[in-house]
Amino acid sequence: MTRTSWRGSALIPWVALPVMLLRYWELKDVLPARIAVHFNANNVPNGWSETGNFVFGFLGMTVGILALFTVISLLPKKPKNFVWVLLIVLYGVSAVMCLAFIGVLEFNALNRVDVLAMAGRVALITPVVAIVAVVIAVVKSGRDEVRALTGSEVSVPTGPVVPPSQGTLLSEETQRAPLAALLFAILAGVFFLIAVKLPPSPGWLRVLLFTVTALMVWVIFQAWGGFRYRVTSTGVEVRTGGIRLASIPKATIQEYRVAQCDPLSDFGGWGIRMLPGKRAYIWHGHEAVRIRTPQRTFFLGHDQPERLVKNLDSMMKSV
Repeated sequence: MTRTSWRGSALIPWVALPVMLLRYWELKDVLPARIAVHFNANNVPNGWSETGNFVFGFLGMTVGILALFTVISLLPKKPKNFVWVLLIVLYGVSAVMCLAFIGVLEFNALNRVDVLAMAGRVALITPVVAIVAVVIAVVKSGRDEVRALTGSEVSVPTGPVVPPSQGTLLSEETQRAPLAALLFAILAGVFFLIAVKLPPSPGWLRVLLFTVTALMVWVIFQAWGGFRYRVTSTGVEVRTGGIRLASIPKATIQEYRVAQCDPLSDFGGWGIRMLPGKRAYIWHGHEAVRIRTPQRTFFLGHDQPERLVKNLDSMMKSV
């Protein structure tokens, strides 16, 4: 997919906005001054608002959400695995917002509930699809690293290319992020309390909040467990939660050393970062071990990067 078509794909969800405005224009003359805006699982109203407040508030929220996801989706120069996940979420969120808005208007103007029911179904499906896509993207990124590095045609004088998983384990290092885990735990608690304690909301919204909470719990475990670096006699593997994120065969390593970096400006933030020619796995800090290969450069975050360099020295000397 070209950069132009990628941009077009990320902008398509904005079509939801004129569709929402058009439907409001068609129904505004038959809408009452006060309308039902909240519904239970059986689409029975349990919350009301002034029509003007609902329309302007909902449209403003839609613009904000679409703008946020669109900017994030367009940051990379080329569509990567995780950016595809954002695009899936963007399409799902735009569909939910559009259907929910139109559903509320048609319920109050025409006494129809079918669009509301459809919005609930889409809202239930979107987070499930997004979670599945995240898992597939993580697994695929690890496999792509193995294929890219072990299948390289670049001549490297240090020996045959052997996957790190086939070597003898020499050491294992970890960079954990307990503070990030605590932050996500607080956010997960907030979302959980919103889902449980707030006045009754549509059933799909409650399920959506519980799904977001479950996704945050998964992130908590990843941050607590951290990035795990397995240094073997034939290379380095980067893992998290038992999932392989990257594989760097010894024969492809051209250079490695401790390097200063600013994750926010250099990679767009902390965590797993995939940029053209770069891969960064940094939970916190501004120091990392930089490993250069013919295909790309890896940045491995570590609290004591010099120790990881010594482990790499042992790897390069091993037979």
